[in-house]
Amino acid sequence: MRTIGTLLTLLVAALWLASPRPIQPGFFLIAVGIGGLAVWLGLAAAGRVGTGAPILDGTVPSPLAARRLAISVVVGLACGAVLLAALVYGLVPIEPALASRLRARIAAPSWLPWALAAESSILEEFVLRLFLLSSIAWLLARGWRNDRAPVSPVASWSAITVSSLVFAAVHMPAWLATTNPTAMLIASVLTLNGVAGMILGYLYWRWGIESAVLAHFAADMVVQGIGPRLVA
Repeated sequence: MRTIGTLLTLLVAALWLASPRPIQPGFFLIAVGIGGLAVWLGLAAAGRVGTGAPILDGTVPSPLAARRLAISVVVGLACGAVLLAALVYGLVPIEPALASRLRARIAAPSWLPWALAAESSILEEFVLRLFLLSSIAWLLARGWRNDRAPVSPVASWSAITVSSLVFAAVHMPAWLATTNPTAMLIASVLTLNGVAGMILGYLYWRWGIESAVLAHFAADMVVQGIGPRLVA
């Protein structure tokens, strides 16, 4: 109960940050209900395939949990640095309009990158990793391994790959809205986000949702916090 309570609290906070102002109570409650259902189903599926939220569950000793979280932060920072370098020094020279999305946030308040990173890391990891990845892995395991852990590498990597492709796809509209889409731009955005999704999916599969969220948050902080200053 403590685990799902903590995850639901994070979900509500992230939805509150992500909701357009003024917040419409009805739509907000519907979003919380759908998100809560996804968290509950995700935890149920994750429990069948041996992943989930091991740190919140207390199944990982504190020293090991701290080390895993520290490594996750480092992985996220490195991932964010690579993505930002590819964006600023690879894609922006080809498609200068892409810089407008980052440049528009130069005058934003200092708390905005933190808020953006928090809501995106929580919502995307809860939906795409905890729910989607776990559900796909469980469905594949049920067919191939009689619904018992450990899940075969084929099933786990298939689930990671599918969730990564969805992760890449959901990031397309925001980037393509700033410029005319070209085949190269679409391929680049899909590739960069797809690779990031694979890394986050692997972290989730090995160490749980806590590590995936923290790595995602760290990566977003690099892109959201440093990116606008590089294109100013």
